Amino acid sequence: MNYTEEYRISKGWKVFMGIFCLGMLAGGAYLLTEIALGNQQSATLKIITGLVLIPLSFYFFMETLSYEVKITGNEIWVRDFGKPQSLPLNEIKGYKFYKGIAFIHPKSDKLPILKVSDKIENHGLFITWLTAHYKDIDKETAAKEEQEILHDEGLGADVAARKSLLEKTRRVVSWLNTAGLAISIWAMIYPKPYELACGCCLAIILLALIPYYRNKGLVKLIVNDKSAYPNLSTAVLLPAAVFFMRALIDYSIINFSPLWLPALALCLFFAGILISGHKEFDYRIAGGWASIIMITAVAYIFGMGICIFYNCYFDSTAPQVSHPVVISKRYSSGRHTSYYFTVKPWSAVIEQKEIEVYQSLYNRVSPGQTVNVYTRKGNLNAAWYDVSDK
Repeated sequence: MNYTEEYRISKGWKVFMGIFCLGMLAGGAYLLTEIALGNQQSATLKIITGLVLIPLSFYFFMETLSYEVKITGNEIWVRDFGKPQSLPLNEIKGYKFYKGIAFIHPKSDKLPILKVSDKIENHGLFITWLTAHYKDIDKETAAKEEQEILHDEGLGADVAARKSLLEKTRRVVSWLNTAGLAISIWAMIYPKPYELACGCCLAIILLALIPYYRNKGLVKLIVNDKSAYPNLSTAVLLPAAVFFMRALIDYSIINFSPLWLPALALCLFFAGILISGHKEFDYRIAGGWASIIMITAVAYIFGMGICIFYNCYFDSTAPQVSHPVVISKRYSSGRHTSYYFTVKPWSAVIEQKEIEVYQSLYNRVSPGQTVNVYTRKGNLNAAWYDVSDK
């Protein structure tokens, strides 16, 4: 294979990364300068952020400048800001693609996996070379998986029946994943009506469990998107995570301690339901432990979301009203703008506290004025509060 070629990061991407890294550097320097000039508000956060942004800006820029891929007559090597890595061409097993990035896998586990950026010049030429000489591992794996499915006697009387079941299940799973994605976006971005949005997050998870259990061994939760097995992760894992985020955003918990054990109990219950009887969570197979850890983590945050929601939304106890003074206020801009008051301690909080408030309240109240804080006990004894000026 007498082929020698070099690939570096494209000029356009270098310019973009230069501007991006300059922005990181300026942002880090600005935060540290504010501290040096005596602005001590959120000092620790500013110092940590500044000290992280400045070296990262140099690292990303130097990595962009130094990145290189070289193919010689007998090996391919990739060099970035760190130590170059190489593979003999006759030791390459094949490749995988993830979001445009090529991962070149060796035949031996002792050799490195090379990652080739999709931002190199003549990327199409490199991909043409790669696909002409080596196999697509994901495509090969998917073909083997489909044969496993078609020869699994537990999924039907004959190959035709199993193929029909596979096609039908793929359609159902596709519909559920589409619904799960739509519901998650709705619940996360614009959850109105609120009860319906949160209820739909729970409903789609329950609906998805029907094909998951009806076709054990066929439907999976954590697999490669290119796998032959239908994958319900978008219909189950995404709404579960969004439900947790929604509860965390909507309710201000003062003390999470009473929620840890109920959340753990729900975690064990949900993880047990999802793991029981499914081969993808067999710890003896490759990736089994990683799948178990991931599904347990999702089950825990989902259980915590349910605990927060039950503790606060269904809390009918009378609130204790306090009137702390606003010490200062600030807002932060990003994908959306958030507004904060720093207030003096009140009955349930012994130190001054920064609390997030609505924009309308932020605009009406100035430092030195008071706000009304309504503290409730919570159904699980996890005290929480909301804020108003009325």
